[in-house]
Amino acid sequence: MLVGRFHFSLSKKAILLVGIFVILLIAVPLTVYIVQQQQQTQSSAAPATTLSFTTSTPATVQVGEQVSVDIMVNPDTNVVKEILFYLSYDPDFIEPVDNGFVGNDSVLIDQLGFSVYRNPTAVNGIISAGYTLAQAQTGNTSANLGIKTPTKIGTLTFTALQPGTTTLSFSQTEPTRTFIKSGGTSDTAPENALAQALPGQITIVAPEETATPTPSATESATPTPTPSEPASSPVGEAPVCSSLGADVTDGSAPLAITFTANGSDSDGSVDKITFDYGDGNTEDVTEGGGLGTDTVNTQVSHTYTDAGTYDASAVLTDSDLNASEACSQTITVSTAEGSQVAEATPSSSPLPATGPGGAIVGVGILGAILTGIGILLFLAL
Repeated sequence: MLVGRFHFSLSKKAILLVGIFVILLIAVPLTVYIVQQQQQTQSSAAPATTLSFTTSTPATVQVGEQVSVDIMVNPDTNVVKEILFYLSYDPDFIEPVDNGFVGNDSVLIDQLGFSVYRNPTAVNGIISAGYTLAQAQTGNTSANLGIKTPTKIGTLTFTALQPGTTTLSFSQTEPTRTFIKSGGTSDTAPENALAQALPGQITIVAPEETATPTPSATESATPTPTPSEPASSPVGEAPVCSSLGADVTDGSAPLAITFTANGSDSDGSVDKITFDYGDGNTEDVTEGGGLGTDTVNTQVSHTYTDAGTYDASAVLTDSDLNASEACSQTITVSTAEGSQVAEATPSSSPLPATGPGGAIVGVGILGAILTGIGILLFLAL
């Protein structure tokens, strides 16, 4: 009977040991798998970054003049560590000066640790350039590396060739695919952090002709205006600007807005609309949107890069050089959420913190508790 009880007790211990072993075989691989999945998710980037254009010179130029356009990147919640862009333009309207692009090297290279891995080139209507963190600095954990706030990448310079409106846009299809990589350690080419690439426009007008005055034969041939009919008095009625609309009136920088000016002239035609965006940029539009007729509905696009409240306005000028009263629209631009990133503490990185989460810790504690219970039961039997 003693031998039987011993074998029965030993069997229960053996069963208990097997059960503990099975629990550990399940709990340990499960914990490792969850840790790996969480680290992989946290190291990848969200598509939140925006590329856009701003004009450092007026977006309306005459044929033969040069126009400069800045490329801006807003990382939003990402830390941008690689940029490769392909920009399309119409070579019938504009021609790049040299290779068309000069990078903002004093910021990208000197301050943020980037290097050029694709030199600027202009081929068949496409300008391309690429920047990445320097190889020697890839493993550097300095908070200064990478783009964390809205930053100018560089400046494009073109020569205007013929009148018209032409568009600049970023290509997002292979093999000319604009690509943004964030600071995630496992990011690869398919994980493009680019959320949107906003187009830009350049309006080109014909050169203004300077009239040459015809000398009079005698001084008496020049009529002297009478007080009742001054020589400078306007002819006809001034046009009326009825409204200045905008597709959006508030949002985060950079904020791209399409303005629409509406108006009419009762005794002539509206030949020009002058847009004042309120941020120091103005633009004269002389073609499209009904210009040259008595009723206009003219659209222009403009991007605000800095936060603030701006009073945009439009003034119509008719064929007799009479100007309307201005119609206006208030634009409110806020700082992009997450664009200001503190660099003094480890929490400055906008990417999620790596390491085990609460679920992983819970699995580990559960495994330890089960193991401890199994050992106590084994000793008690």
